[in-house]
Amino acid sequence: MSISNQLGLPEAVQKTLPHVSPQAQRVLSFIQAHPGQLTSTVAQECAVGNVSDACSKINLVLSKHGWVVVATQPHPLTKNRFGERSQQHRWSIERVR
Repeated sequence: MSISNQLGLPEAVQKTLPHVSPQAQRVLSFIQAHPGQLTSTVAQECAVGNVSDACSKINLVLSKHGWVVVATQPHPLTKNRFGERSQQHRWSIERVR
C-alpha cells in the first residue's frame, strides 16, 4: 500500500497495513491524499458506510507506530438538511508525540 511510504511509516507498519480491511485501506489512502474532508465526502468517495469504524480499525495499527487518524469538528459546524447540527467531522492523519 503506497500510503505508508507517503507518510514515512516504518517498514513494520507497511507490512501490517495490507492485513486491515480494503475499506480501511481506502479510507486511509483518501484521508492522506485529501486531509480535512467531511465524513460524508470520505464515505462517498471510499464507498464506506461507517468512516469512524474504519478509522478505529486502522488506528489499531497506526497508533502502535505513532500515527493516528483523527476526527475534528468543523468550524463553522455543519447542519443537516433539516437545519440541525450535523455529526460530521473533518478527518486527518496526525503524528502522535
